[in-house]
Amino acid sequence: MYRSRPFAIALVSAALLGAAASAQSATPTFKDVPAGHWAREAVEYIAQQGLIQGFPDGTFRGNQNLTRYQAALIFYRLLQNGKLPSNGTVQSGTAEVANQINDLTARMAALEKTTQDQAARLAQLEADVKRASELSQQSAALETRVAALEEQVKTMSATPQGQANADLAPRVQALEEQVKQLQSAPAGPAPDVTALTARVTELEQKVTTLSNQQPSTSSADAARISALEDQVKALQNQVNTLQSQQATLPPPPQPQPQPQPTPEIQPVPPVTPPAPRARNLYVGAGFSVLNLAGSGDLFSGNNTSVGGLIGVRSLLLGLGLRAGVDYGLGTVTLSDGSTLANPLLVQAFLTKDFNPGGTFNPYLGLGATFNVSAPDILSNTFGTGLVGVDLNFLGPVGLFVEATPGFGAGQSFSIGAKAGLKLNF
Repeated sequence: MYRSRPFAIALVSAALLGAAASAQSATPTFKDVPAGHWAREAVEYIAQQGLIQGFPDGTFRGNQNLTRYQAALIFYRLLQNGKLPSNGTVQSGTAEVANQINDLTARMAALEKTTQDQAARLAQLEADVKRASELSQQSAALETRVAALEEQVKTMSATPQGQANADLAPRVQALEEQVKQLQSAPAGPAPDVTALTARVTELEQKVTTLSNQQPSTSSADAARISALEDQVKALQNQVNTLQSQQATLPPPPQPQPQPQPTPEIQPVPPVTPPAPRARNLYVGAGFSVLNLAGSGDLFSGNNTSVGGLIGVRSLLLGLGLRAGVDYGLGTVTLSDGSTLANPLLVQAFLTKDFNPGGTFNPYLGLGATFNVSAPDILSNTFGTGLVGVDLNFLGPVGLFVEATPGFGAGQSFSIGAKAGLKLNF
């Protein structure tokens, strides 16, 4: 849109300059076009012709861009007044602008192509420089290692004669074979630098082995080592030749990117919360109704008691023991028909807990109740059962509710109830 604005402005200017003056009217004055402005005459003329009227606040706003709507309005007024220039003038201006645009387009395309070629040449040059630097470093390392190898061979050739080692001859012969292999290596325009480095390394290891053993040489061995020195020097010349050929080496093949293995996501095992600590020992205190089946007021003094208990939930084979003491708040009838005020009852049970340590723990028990206040304790002893449940909502402190069915004095059946608090350890 911005490239078409100069052409539209030129076209509108040509239309305005080619329009003939018709009716004269009062020249409008714009507040933002001062006297002496370089475009004041043109602004006043086109305003006088009715093509541009300015803005309602009396300004011309000459620095704002011309929108397509405003250009359409100017053309519309030109057509209404019959002041649009001939088609020849418009076509001539269009052709001139089109030629300039085509010329600029061609020059821009040529400039972009030149820039791309230069960028490609620069990238190739950078790659060649980088590779030449790497090859130069490898050659310098090889030259250093060959020089060290020469020093070791010279040291070996200067060793005193007369103490020849039986293992020296085959090792020197193997060393000569290694040098021959290096000399017979192809010396084309692209030598294998990696293979040559491996061979020089192997040769260094052989010479190091011979140096560490410090053998004495015979005259024949000294001659062979001297020949070996010459061969090592020839090897150095070959390395120097290799350095001069490194600049012509083709670029090494780039390794293809290997697909990265997708990490295997191992499922996280669920965390099992630790089981609550089993609380085996407990003590408690509660309120008892001695006989729910008795007559009269169940909660009267003659039928109620208070007491405490202590027990172990698991003692042997999952069974526990419990003992308790109840103090009667009224008078009870003994087996001989006599009465006893405020009896003291002792209970003992063998118990079984079905969910020890749990929030809801039912249990059963079987035992006996002893009236230790009676003159004849055995006659006032009777069997008692136990059915109850622990409610451990507060951790070590819980509630218990239980029933105690049994046979009382005179083989009479009775069922009692007890509720209270337990403290678990």
